[in-house]
This record gives sequence, structure tokens and C-alpha cells, in this order.
Amino acid sequence: MLAETKNTTVYCSIPETTVQNYITGQHALNVLSEDGTSADWHPHIWFWEEGVQKPIPLSIAGLTIRSTNHIFGEYGIIECKDWLSATKQLDLAHLANVYRANYVRALLDLIHHSMMERVSAHEDWICWKGAVYDWFDREEDKIEFYQKCVILKDSLADNYKKWFVEWVASEIHHDNKWGGYELDSRLSKLFT
Repeated sequence: MLAETKNTTVYCSIPETTVQNYITGQHALNVLSEDGTSADWHPHIWFWEEGVQKPIPLSIAGLTIRSTNHIFGEYGIIECKDWLSATKQLDLAHLANVYRANYVRALLDLIHHSMMERVSAHEDWICWKGAVYDWFDREEDKIEFYQKCVILKDSLADNYKKWFVEWVASEIHHDNKWGGYELDSRLSKLFT
């Protein structure tokens, strides 16, 4: 009979965060909101089985992922220490505050980071196909995201705008095809 081994669950270690250097990306998309929903469906991103799974490095704006503070300022950055302690069972007593991006800002950060990293390397960066439809259940979140995309587009150099506009157009098309409703036509026209 084989001996049963028990793996140790290891949780993400949270460093000091600020409104400039906050948790973003996939980790922020996998924090439950106060209504009990999350944008993404991979809660294992916050913990892993030692020796079985590899941890996914924590995305911290300005440190491990490109900052968008020069574009969006403090928009969408929320303090979440108490909520994160309760929902993820993390010991955060050593931290005064924990800041994370809301879902809209987290996706904006991911898109910006991916675009800057991959377009600059002449790669096809459009790897987030269907992200808006997959991650935003509420129409108002989708509209807010697309409105912020206008700000992001306007901040980009021309060589990035082409790629970005193509991605946004594909998201709007994908969302309208599968979502069963039409997004605000004035918003769509900004990206055609």
C-alpha cells in the first residue's frame, strides 16, 4: 500500500501596496467582490499545492507589470485588506493597507502591459480575445471598460493604436455576437 502524502497549501505573499503599486491583472480579477462574484474563475491563482503546482507571480503595477498610472491616475484602485483577509484567508496583519485594481482597471492594465510587451517585439499581442465577454457580466462594467479604452487609445503612439483599435473592435463584435445585446453605437464608432 502506498503511503498517502499530504501537500501543503501555500498562499500568495502580499507585499506592501500603494495606490501607485497595487495588485492588478489576474490576481485582481480573481478577488471576490462584495456581491460574491469575481471577474475570472481561477481562485487557485491565490494559492497552490507545494510541490504540485507552480505559483503564478503576483502582478503589482509598476513593479511586475507596467504601470498605467500616467494614463488613469487612481481610477479603479480600491483598498481591500479586510475583504481580502476574509475571502482569501490571508494573514495581512503586517500590512497597513492592501490596494488592488477593480475588474475594469485590472483588465486595462493587462491589455496595456501585453500590448507594450508584445507589439514592441512585433508579436501578435491579441491574446485576450473574448476577455470582456468572459470577465464582465454586468453591461455597465462593459460600457465603463470601453469608455476607459478611449482614454487608453488616446494615450498610445500611432504604432500601438492600430493593434489596440483592432482588438477593441473584435471585443465589441464578440460581445454583441454572444451577449445578445448591442453596445452603445456611439462607443462602437470610436473604434471603427
